[in-house]
Amino acid sequence: MLNTNQFTVFRSKLNSLDNIVFYRGNTSAVQSVDMIWLSHCYISDVSDLSIFVYCRQLTLSYNSIQNLFPLAALHLLTHLELDFNQISDPSPLSILFNLEFLHLASNQIQCLDFLESLTNIHWLSLVRNQISCLNPLRKLNKLVNLFIQQNRIANFQELFNINQEQLMFVCVCNYEDEWHNPICYEGFYREKSLKIIQSEYFDFYQEKLKVNIQDRISSDKLCWNVYENQ
Repeated sequence: MLNTNQFTVFRSKLNSLDNIVFYRGNTSAVQSVDMIWLSHCYISDVSDLSIFVYCRQLTLSYNSIQNLFPLAALHLLTHLELDFNQISDPSPLSILFNLEFLHLASNQIQCLDFLESLTNIHWLSLVRNQISCLNPLRKLNKLVNLFIQQNRIANFQELFNINQEQLMFVCVCNYEDEWHNPICYEGFYREKSLKIIQSEYFDFYQEKLKVNIQDRISSDKLCWNVYENQ
C-alpha cells in the first residue's frame, strides 16, 4: 500500500509516472502528499505531478526532465531538487515563491533571471551549468549557501552580484580542475575572490581561524571559500 503522505520511488522506470493512478480523482489522498521523491526514475514528463499542489518537498534528481511548466502549479514547494536533468529553461520556477532550497546542478542553464522573484531561497546549487552572469543573485537577501562551481564565470566583477546579507558559504571553485570557473585560472584568484566576498570580515576570519589569511588563501590544501559568518 502507498504511503499517502510520502510518495517515493527510487531507481525505477517510470517514464510517465503511471503508478500514481491511485491519486487521480482522490482529493483527500492528493492533499495528504507533502513529499515526493522520484530520483533515478528515467522520468522525462512531469505532467502527472501537477496535481500534487500541497507538496512541499520534491526530488526529481537524475532523470531526463526538460520541461518544468507542470511544476509551476506546486506553489507550496519549499524544497526542490532537479540535479542531473536536461533543463535549459528554468523560468517556470519563477512563481514558486516559497522555495527555500533549490538544487539545479548539472543541467544546461545559462540565464538566472528566474531567480529574481525567489527571494526566500536559503540554499542554492547551480554547479555544472553554463552560467556567466550572476546579476539576479543581488535580490536573494536570504541566501545562506551558494554553490556555483564549474560554470562560465570569467569576470571577478560578477562576484559583486552575490547578495551577502545572510551569506555564510559560497563555493566558486573546488580543488579539482574540472570544478573550476574561468576566474579560477587567474593569478591570485583566491585573494581576489575573498576580498570581494565578505571583504568586511577579512580581519575577522584571520582572528577566528588563528591562521594568516594570506597563507590560507594561497594553500592548495585549504578551501578558501568556506566562511562562518556568525
